[in-house]
Amino acid sequence: MTEKRTITAFQEGLQAGDVVALREKASDNFEQHALRHPKSNDSLEQLKLPDGEFEILNVEDVSKTDKKVTIGFGEDNRRKIQYRLVKNEVTKKWEVDDIYLRQRSGEKTITMPVTEQMNVLLSSREFYEAWQGSNREQALSYCDDKLAAALSKLPPSVLASQVTRIVGKSDNATKYRPEVHISGDRAFVKLNRPHGKMEVSLIKTNDKWLVNDLGLDSRDSEYNIVSLLKTATIANQAIVFLDAWKANDRATVKEVTDKRFYDAGLETAEFQDMAMPSSIDIDSFVEVKMLEERADVVLNGPDRTIRMTLKNLEDADNEFRVAEVILYDVKQDQTLSLTSALSARPVAMHFVQSLQERDKKMLQFGSTRDLHEKTWNRASTQTLSIVPMPFADLTNVKVEETQFLGSVTHIHMKSDTEKFTVVLHDINGKVLVDDLLVHSQKPGDASSKSLKDHLGPIIPVYELASNIHHNQTNSTLRLVTDDFYDRVFSLSKTMPPSAYEFLKFVSLGNPKVEKIDAEAANNLKALPTGQSIVARHVTAENETIVKFESPTATMLVTLHIEQGLLRVDDAIVSERNSEIAKRLKQSMRMDMASARTQNMIQTVSGEIRTLPDEKPPMQKLQASHTPLKQLTPTPSPAQQDQNIVTAYYEESNAPQPSAVKTTSAQVPQEMNLSCQDCQPVPTEEITGSLTPQPEYLLLQPIPTE
Repeated sequence: MTEKRTITAFQEGLQAGDVVALREKASDNFEQHALRHPKSNDSLEQLKLPDGEFEILNVEDVSKTDKKVTIGFGEDNRRKIQYRLVKNEVTKKWEVDDIYLRQRSGEKTITMPVTEQMNVLLSSREFYEAWQGSNREQALSYCDDKLAAALSKLPPSVLASQVTRIVGKSDNATKYRPEVHISGDRAFVKLNRPHGKMEVSLIKTNDKWLVNDLGLDSRDSEYNIVSLLKTATIANQAIVFLDAWKANDRATVKEVTDKRFYDAGLETAEFQDMAMPSSIDIDSFVEVKMLEERADVVLNGPDRTIRMTLKNLEDADNEFRVAEVILYDVKQDQTLSLTSALSARPVAMHFVQSLQERDKKMLQFGSTRDLHEKTWNRASTQTLSIVPMPFADLTNVKVEETQFLGSVTHIHMKSDTEKFTVVLHDINGKVLVDDLLVHSQKPGDASSKSLKDHLGPIIPVYELASNIHHNQTNSTLRLVTDDFYDRVFSLSKTMPPSAYEFLKFVSLGNPKVEKIDAEAANNLKALPTGQSIVARHVTAENETIVKFESPTATMLVTLHIEQGLLRVDDAIVSERNSEIAKRLKQSMRMDMASARTQNMIQTVSGEIRTLPDEKPPMQKLQASHTPLKQLTPTPSPAQQDQNIVTAYYEESNAPQPSAVKTTSAQVPQEMNLSCQDCQPVPTEEITGSLTPQPEYLLLQPIPTE
């Protein structure tokens, strides 16, 4: 009858939802864990304890002050629960200390104490209600140490914004009915809210359940929060970075910054050159988006928006470092990266200085891969020292204006004679020069010359001239098209004589770059009488031409793109007032064919044909074969040889053999320049070819002007 009276009074209190009546029949332990909240009856209702008539099935006396009573409800007592009763030492009355419910979890049946379930429900409810209030310290008291430390570092407005985003607005009319899952010392609570499902993770510490993380499964996926702990940690790193930047605290900036990002742009930077808002100045809403290995943080200041990218350290799960900072200036409507803003000007100035000094290594170091591969990578040091630039001089350079366009930065500069723009690209946190645009000084002319577009076609032309100058056929492989190489340079170890005409025009300097549209070139009509007409079909979509002019002739060097690089395909020489144009590629092939024919004649006749009248020997081209033994020509075919030689020189407009003897005194003054890399041509007799070497074939360096 004792157990019956105690349990009956408690069951009546449950049915009535009377928390006061329940406390009279409950022990201090049950009251502290399950009845401490004024609305504990709501949570008890959620547990769906059975009510109505019951029958005591078994009483187990654990001790004189402790009993376990099993009762059954319904027909055949199908629903069974167990009460634990303890005797109050003061009042000598039996009180309810706990209730054990059997619950199914999948295929398993587990027994769960009501005090434990109620403790989790009430802890999450108290946390939820505290966060809807304005007491910051009280709200943090329901969090474990790690979460409380992360949240306490946030500015009050930012913390309030994050809490409101997860918890939502206060709604007293809606009952607190969460879904609870308990597993040992960990619990997971889900609560439906109008804006989404709030997810609370709790951990049991010293018999007290504390929140160790929160999340929000929003109805709008853009506002999902996977982990408030990570979100707060990442936001704190971003805010620490801003405060340290504002205070010029270089040590703290380095501590919260990724090493690669710091070394690339911040190590030598002056922080005062780029003003950024502090934690006090930013808006309360801080957006944090977490991806697999990084997170993006967006903060809004008074006049600019800042987006930071933070990377998760490989050896730490929740350690993030600032890896990139992008600034959006609201007033100027410009987007720029912090590294570009801080290092663009020094990089541009250093590039201009290296360009003025023709320092190949430093130009390579400060250029993008595209600029490097199209220019510096294809130029030898000697060629780079003489190749013409699209500007006159770059002395006394000053920065006039800087434009930031996201990952691209334009530095507008001015020298004594030029106005130009250095174009820089931000590549993986490193700012590199991609081009230099030289602006026209003519009034009303807004055009500009690109350094990349200028040097791209000119450098292979000058390199080819250098190889012709040094008689290096193998080195032309990457300078000419595959067709040009296969038809000419791969078939001989020495340069054909016609190649030196290419060298003569390049030595004149002052090249002009033109781009020819294929469709327009193929539809050209005949030019008026007296002008050179070059009838040809342009196969490349866009053909690049480098033009050289002498007082009497013009050479057009055509370049095509092969494997991503411009390569020389042919050179066309047009004389003034002549309708006949000469292709140098064809002339070179004719030279080699003539040499092969002469070699065949020598092989059959067993003799070497020499020039008539026994004139002094001329310079010999470096032959790939061993010179044949000098033989005395037979007089019988002399007249025939004279006709062949005369016909050849009439066709090629070369001087007659009797007049060909070149001395250093006959060489033009502008071509008598010193060259450390030049090799003298041996002055031996020509063998295997009837073609003499004209004056300009003395292998002199290409003049700068």
